[in-house]
Amino acid sequence: MVAAIARGQARFADLGIEADLCLVTPDEDAEAAIVAAAIAFNRSPEDGADAALRWLR
Repeated sequence: MVAAIARGQARFADLGIEADLCLVTPDEDAEAAIVAAAIAFNRSPEDGADAALRWLR
């Protein structure tokens, strides 16, 4: 899982998109963890950049 997340983050850099990663555990309150952010939902740890591009376009 950690390697897949790293590959996904590397894709943001490859596309020139500045992105921060915020991992939330299943039992954590996501709203409390994320104060103000543009959020792009993805299907896997590696396709976050694709989700961000959909949000940005």
